[in-house]
Amino acid sequence: MDVINNGTADDRLIEDIITGNDAAFVQLVRRYKHKVLALSARFARDTDKLNDICQDVFIKVYEHLGKFRHDAPFEHWLARITIRTC
Repeated sequence: MDVINNGTADDRLIEDIITGNDAAFVQLVRRYKHKVLALSARFARDTDKLNDICQDVFIKVYEHLGKFRHDAPFEHWLARITIRTC
């Protein structure tokens, strides 16, 4: 079990992703995919549609991660992207 605070761990992953570490992005997706799918399920029920939404969300995250300001937890920023995508 990871004893590091999620915020600290997220900040490290984000820093690694921005510097080009694709394995860190895979880890970020694994960490939050379930939460994105759960939030998306409020807007869609079809499994294929949910997977499409999830993919779109993580594409947006990857493309805009450099704009994440760290003034709130990453999970909140991710939730906003998810809701807007839905």
